[in-house]
Amino acid sequence: MERSKTKALWFFLFAGTPDQIHQFMTKAEKKLPALRDPHSQLGHRLGITKSGCFSLVQPDGLVSAIWPGTSLAGLNDLFSRLQLPPLSPDLPGFSEIPQAPTAGCALLP
Repeated sequence: MERSKTKALWFFLFAGTPDQIHQFMTKAEKKLPALRDPHSQLGHRLGITKSGCFSLVQPDGLVSAIWPGTSLAGLNDLFSRLQLPPLSPDLPGFSEIPQAPTAGCALLP
């Protein structure tokens, strides 16, 4: 795991390469705090063993939400919980991501 250069109350945890993280931020048209966890060590310590999902982890280490797969609706559910503006469905990089109404986390915010 690499240390973050940003102080924040939350981070995106990425198993990908720095280029993949940059590509995601570019597609989202947002600069978001991120931790790179290339071997998923932190994710596994938090009990996140499913690949292809994303999670919201509170500062005390409690996993408060998990979304299966990646969808625009899931990302917007996460963003609403973080009190961030939603991603536009018109973003070119996200146009192929589904907008299924059931893609959010089943846990209440």
